[in-house]
Amino acid sequence: MDAVSVFIRVRPQAGRTVLRCSGSNEVILDNTAYTFDHVGDEGTSQAAVFEAVGAPIVDACLGGYNGTIFAYGQTGAGKTHTMYGEMADADERGLTPRVLERLFAAIAGGAEGESQHCDCRCSLLEIYQEHIADLLDPPPPPEATRFGGVKTRDDRGGGDKKIHLREDAARGIVVEGVKEVAVASAEEALRALTDGLASRHVGSTLMNEASSRSHTVFTLNLQTVHVSAEGVRRVRRSQLHLVDLAGSERQKDTQASGVRLREACAINQSLSTLGNCIKALVSGQVRL
Repeated sequence: MDAVSVFIRVRPQAGRTVLRCSGSNEVILDNTAYTFDHVGDEGTSQAAVFEAVGAPIVDACLGGYNGTIFAYGQTGAGKTHTMYGEMADADERGLTPRVLERLFAAIAGGAEGESQHCDCRCSLLEIYQEHIADLLDPPPPPEATRFGGVKTRDDRGGGDKKIHLREDAARGIVVEGVKEVAVASAEEALRALTDGLASRHVGSTLMNEASSRSHTVFTLNLQTVHVSAEGVRRVRRSQLHLVDLAGSERQKDTQASGVRLREACAINQSLSTLGNCIKALVSGQVRL
């Protein structure tokens, strides 16, 4: 499996058409063609995105490989729609609910001739202005909210719980202090995710009424124990990260100021750093 694959999804374009799709892996911008691993045009369904992106990574994780799916793009491009969609709508569900359904269906099915036990734990982190918050263990609401106050979008967000990144000799990079919730079904995992996302920082800009002002990382830690008919025991461990990034912004388009401008600066800086990391990976400067 390739270390990094790129899927381009073109959302419906208002007014003048900027991008054109040519085939299954090429887009044309200003008469210049760009090639990617997959390309989805304006009519590409949520199900088609999942089959191209989500299904192979789920299968690899079940085989013991770590995997990450993240949505990257300009603010208002449809990243959150692609990652989550309308979770209650069978056709408009995004990558995350479909990934969870496939994952737990495979766990329940198991392999023929083997007994299987799988332990799955999930966590949900928010990265807001370079600070990490645990959205599955947020602080209690302020008094005004608890006793009848109304909490607006701009007030939501993770708390001040101390979360630290550590490098472990055996496990690699780990997040110390994060709460993990045991889940046994897609429904339980989605419930934990939905409850956590209610505390995410979001806000309004000229380009997006409900703009994500932070990055969220939903992680599933899997440990599967297989016991064959002959009594041979195999243990597989893997992680699956589902990341919804905040969108890049230009101040002249969003007219952001004050807190919104500070948020945008932090978002753009972190996305630039992520781009440098990806460039280093695909150029062979560093290896996974």
